[in-house]
Amino acid sequence: MRPAPLALLFLAAAVAAQPAVVAGTVLDDDGAPLPGASVYLSGTTFGDATDAEGRFRIGAVPPGAYRLVASMVGYEAATEDVEVGPGQTLTTSLRLEEALRSVGFVRVEAPADPRWREHLDRFEEAFVGESSLADSARIVNPEVLEFREGGGALQATAAKPLVVENRALGYRLTYDLRRFALTD
Repeated sequence: MRPAPLALLFLAAAVAAQPAVVAGTVLDDDGAPLPGASVYLSGTTFGDATDAEGRFRIGAVPPGAYRLVASMVGYEAATEDVEVGPGQTLTTSLRLEEALRSVGFVRVEAPADPRWREHLDRFEEAFVGESSLADSARIVNPEVLEFREGGGALQATAAKPLVVENRALGYRLTYDLRRFALTD
């Protein structure tokens, strides 16, 4: 007995509706597995992350043609055009090349002013004072100070708020020093 044409139509539709699987591995350019790489079918919500051995498995994929993409931080993305049929399991391998990126590092150092300590002592004497209670005061962050000499004056500015502490009097103040000039 031959199947009815309608039964053949339902059978063909059921076969065409069977989802496919895309599986495989992601490797680095030396052939070592890359765990944690993202693998997905572009333009869809189908994807997976590779396991410790660099393996992935994307299931329930509708039959059709796709672009398979593998990516990972520090590597150039790799793509492969794939086509899967109903119920098919496609196995592939993608290699990611290390991304060589130049990250600029610049360290700028100015030579230390040999007179900076002398300028600091002179500034502290004028700014904090010379009394017996001033002896207990100290500038907590002197590194924020910059000094310039010119026209017979010492000028001081601070890149950040200046913190002055006096334990004898029990205070700590933060001072926004924009410009301080001390003339001889």
